[in-house]
Amino acid sequence: MSAQEEKQVISYQEFRALNRDIGEMKTLMSKMVDAISRISLLDERQQSVTLALQKLDERMARMESKQQEADIARALSQASADRLNLIDMGFRELHIERERDKARFQTVIWMIRGLWATVTAGGLTVAAKLWTA
Repeated sequence: MSAQEEKQVISYQEFRALNRDIGEMKTLMSKMVDAISRISLLDERQQSVTLALQKLDERMARMESKQQEADIARALSQASADRLNLIDMGFRELHIERERDKARFQTVIWMIRGLWATVTAGGLTVAAKLWTA
């Protein structure tokens, strides 16, 4: 054999090691695909929950508005300015509490998105290390 042909020939052990490495890469890549699938499923669920909560919030706002109108009409029919002021203060407190709940929910959403971003970045780092190894 010539020197060039000897360079092209690899030993059986080298071939087995290369074959094992490729098998490990396939396994890791399938795990990454599974993780990405799970993340996308979680994202879809989170979007569904967000949409449902937005609809619920809109319904609650409409109900609060109707209730406020009914209470104001009742208060006016009773001709009680003090009662009207108390009702208005109660609705303000309800509105403030609802806004606080919205802020808490948004915080949770941003925390979940940050977690997904971290998991994705970790997966990409692993993939980059696999490709460079």
